[in-house]
Amino acid sequence: PAATSDLYVQAGAFATEGNASRLLGQLRSNGIKNAFVREDQVDGKTLYRVRVGPIPSVNEFDRVLKRLRALGLADARLAAN
Repeated sequence: PAATSDLYVQAGAFATEGNASRLLGQLRSNGIKNAFVREDQVDGKTLYRVRVGPIPSVNEFDRVLKRLRALGLADARLAAN
């Protein structure tokens, strides 16, 4: 398929920055270099979302999602950016 708008995978979401940082380190040590932590406010509370992206195509998105699930991140999913 042709390239689509940039896609992101959410690998995890945490109430503490330390937990998000640990997951980020795990992803990077497994060769996922385009992972990052995004800080959001949800209902007055800070949420640290670990995301991978941007991912330029649906085929690449599927490959990344499969890789994250192989690392034990069963809840990894498409994230709106």
